[in-house]
Amino acid sequence: MDKKVFQNEALRLKALYEYKVLDTSPEQAFDDLVLLTKQVAGTPIALINFVDANRQWFKATVGLSASEMPRNIGFCSLCVTLGESLIIPDTLADERFATNPVVISEPYVRFYAGIPLVTPQGQVVGTLCAIDMVSRSINCEQIKSLEAISRLVIKQLEIQTTLNKLIDIKQEYEQAKNSIR
Repeated sequence: MDKKVFQNEALRLKALYEYKVLDTSPEQAFDDLVLLTKQVAGTPIALINFVDANRQWFKATVGLSASEMPRNIGFCSLCVTLGESLIIPDTLADERFATNPVVISEPYVRFYAGIPLVTPQGQVVGTLCAIDMVSRSINCEQIKSLEAISRLVIKQLEIQTTLNKLIDIKQEYEQAKNSIR
């Protein structure tokens, strides 16, 4: 890994860890967004995942029981690296993925649409994905809708981060107030 890529990866991971989202419990807001993703894309599987140094961790899923997978197996790592949407109509016809374990064995992924989750500072912390076991395509309007949902995922993270900071400030205030008494 060259120095620039490593520095960018370090900044990306820092941005991800600042959200404190990894390994958290399911939340209705994210579950609702993957349900919308499934409906917009017309796929049986949709997920919001965050890509850390070694794994893809699934914050919310529909149609998939796994909670994470190694980073080197999933498609999402490429989407994160590219920093742009990645649409693969037929994984078997794409030499980058034709021999991937999730293509040639369970769950037999044939279609993948990954939309990057981009922070306000421009760091890609994960992806919003739509997956199918049959090859297919999606149109420009569907892609635009998925991009809108990906922005809502980031907005939700930003809201939660701000709320957590406010809670911390309130606790510090209460402690300071109590120490004065």
